[in-house]
Amino acid sequence: MPPALELTGRTFGRLVAVERSHKDATGAWMWLCRCGCARYVHVRGATLTAGRASACSSCAASMRARTHGETGSPLYQRWRAMLDRCENSHHRAWRDYGGRGIAVCPRWRSYELFAADMGSTFRPDLELDRIDTDGDYEPRNCRWISHAAQQSNKRNNHVIEWRGHVKTVTQWGSTLGIPSNTLVHRLRRGWSVDRALTTGASRDVLLELANEAAS
Repeated sequence: MPPALELTGRTFGRLVAVERSHKDATGAWMWLCRCGCARYVHVRGATLTAGRASACSSCAASMRARTHGETGSPLYQRWRAMLDRCENSHHRAWRDYGGRGIAVCPRWRSYELFAADMGSTFRPDLELDRIDTDGDYEPRNCRWISHAAQQSNKRNNHVIEWRGHVKTVTQWGSTLGIPSNTLVHRLRRGWSVDRALTTGASRDVLLELANEAAS
């Protein structure tokens, strides 16, 4: 295995690599970078060295906005939100997207190419949805669906019956003190429901559930 890239202090466009941060879901190293606007973002090292990232999503969007004239359009807003979820570590949804390795494919870093691929089927009442919730944003993995359908498809809405209780993954995570994303990853790796829900769970809650089952 080749040694990890050392990028500390190197500049890539408006981005300066600050420190190696963590590995994404594919095992690739993510780097914490500071943009010229003072915003911090996480970017794959290989993406930096290949020249596919040179600014945070907001700065990149602003630069692209000067060329296509669609800033503020519903389609443009969907595109920009997609970038922010994956690249802006301060975004409220980053943990569920960029924080767990979800990325935007190189082609879709261009608004014009994103619009070429997805614009013909877009309507303002639709949301951008990934068919494989563990996959990246790319043409083969994305579609437009209604907000209601997107909510029902969220991986954290899956229902689990355990010890006489029926809850969604999100609800179990809240009850047991385990991040819902952790529960999802465990189950998808083949863990049993019992192992997934008890490992690292609140002992007090587990005792309470055990007492309920025994009564």
